[in-house]
Amino acid sequence: MSQSGKKMSTQATVYMWIIGLGGLSNFLLRIFIAQDPIPQQWISFLGLAMVFCLGAVFNVSVGKGELNVGYMALFTVLVSYGPLPTMWLMVPAHLLLVVLGKRSLFVSLFNFGQLSFSAIWAYFIFARLGGMLSSPGGDINWLAFIFCTLAYDILNFCLVSGVLSLRDNTSFFREFLTAFWHQRKNTFLLYHSLAVTTSVLFFYEDVAAIVILSIVTVSLRYAFELPQKLKREKEAALQDGLTEVYNYRYLSEWKENCGQKMINSKEPFAFLFLDIDNLKKINDTWGHTAGDDVIRYVAKTLRESCRKSDCIIRYGGDEFLIILPGSKRKTAAKIALRLYNILEEDGEDIPEFSVSMGLGSFPEDARDIDELFDKVDQASYRGKRTDAHTVYHVEGKALSADRW
Repeated sequence: MSQSGKKMSTQATVYMWIIGLGGLSNFLLRIFIAQDPIPQQWISFLGLAMVFCLGAVFNVSVGKGELNVGYMALFTVLVSYGPLPTMWLMVPAHLLLVVLGKRSLFVSLFNFGQLSFSAIWAYFIFARLGGMLSSPGGDINWLAFIFCTLAYDILNFCLVSGVLSLRDNTSFFREFLTAFWHQRKNTFLLYHSLAVTTSVLFFYEDVAAIVILSIVTVSLRYAFELPQKLKREKEAALQDGLTEVYNYRYLSEWKENCGQKMINSKEPFAFLFLDIDNLKKINDTWGHTAGDDVIRYVAKTLRESCRKSDCIIRYGGDEFLIILPGSKRKTAAKIALRLYNILEEDGEDIPEFSVSMGLGSFPEDARDIDELFDKVDQASYRGKRTDAHTVYHVEGKALSADRW
């Protein structure tokens, strides 16, 4: 669990203290009663600890979730040496996260307790199923390995879901299902199969397995990070620097891909073309900084007021195109009037301004994308030419709340 921007409730804070201190107490008690608290194969153990630290610091992004490749090392230690060495494995990793500023000391304490209890429970399942590694070439109890890693993962998410449930006063089961689905839907098979495979490989190859594991850790990071990096770079190239909405390049891509698919399938969509009135006058009177503030304010208002499925594009200096997928004429008109009314409200610390809008929909008002764009552009210009503060439909109608 990483640090959250939301404020913790008293119940959530107490819960985290209980889990954190409980895990720490269990760790200290096991050290006190253990005859051999650190594995005799300390070189192999140290290598696994380094791999775990590497994985904890450098999580790999996979879709909307993350893959902690260090879990391969943790699970290997758990099934090879038991819960206490696994706890030892966590100590330097969490201290490193605190030093690097990736975790607060309080959150790291909770994480230590969370992972400790998960390891104890998982090893209990492993032992109950007879999951002892046999000699090389012997049989391996794959069922014990699989249930061990699943038990660890499930309890881990249960403990985190408890915090989220207490913090937000929501259902525990809802938080668990949401968290587990979000984090594991893209990595479930990879996460657990890597853990089991690495554990077996370590038994047969020992130190050589650590070298292989390190290479796999770094390789996985770059294998998954490269597409993510390319995606981020592509999104940055399609984003307007001033407003953080899409730029003109995005419109070209949309026309070739999403737009053409909707045209071919006759799926309805609408264009809303917005033009800020008299921006030149604002620039001349108040300066270009004030003009930029108005543009940013309009973009911010559109981002906050539009649906998630809508696309906002800064088409020119003072012009925006809003694409409304799935919207027929009446729905688009209601959306346009709502946005217009929101923009009519006075913005904070910016000069007074007005907007003109042109609205049209496919297939009701045009046969293709270019025709629809030309019509909404002309409708917007008609509104600017006649009376600002107006939403014009491509048929020449000035929209009002009672017209549609």
